[in-house]
Amino acid sequence: GNSLGYVKAVNKMTKHLVWEYKTEAGIFSRPAVSQNYVIAPTADKRLLWLDKQNGKLVKEHIADAPYVADGIIVGDVLYQGGGKTFEAWKTDGSKMLWKYTDLNNYCQAAPVVSGKEVFFGAWDTYLRCLNTKNGKLKWRWNNGKKANMLGPGNCVPVVTEDKVIIVAPDRYMTAVDRK
Repeated sequence: GNSLGYVKAVNKMTKHLVWEYKTEAGIFSRPAVSQNYVIAPTADKRLLWLDKQNGKLVKEHIADAPYVADGIIVGDVLYQGGGKTFEAWKTDGSKMLWKYTDLNNYCQAAPVVSGKEVFFGAWDTYLRCLNTKNGKLKWRWNNGKKANMLGPGNCVPVVTEDKVIIVAPDRYMTAVDRK
């Protein structure tokens, strides 16, 4: 994806364009790729399911705010941050599995799924851990700063068996107890 609103597929071997799809707004995050779809979050509040082979639009979801976060696919589930939301979708776009809405700003970086938990930061100063099955909050953590721009909004956490590690714009590397 690019800021001009194009989602493009390029052959890795030949470097030739395979297909392109023009959206109505910029793409400021990396599309997620499943077995059959390229799922592109757009700045015009849409989540697009494009056919992986030909780039044709198969399905779209219109949200209340722009999508600017990288989504990830684990199994047959897309985990996607948005503007004041974090969502889990079936990768075929057939249904939203759950939606977490207790955010006061948007998500930007890719989340991390480990076991039955998904970890992500938001520009509302919090790092969160949700249950992957139902989207319920397990915990949230704040570095003590009130300024949004010092929070973990664009941090991809590193998750170990017992810790979640981030480096936020507050210039600290922080390890949080995973429990």
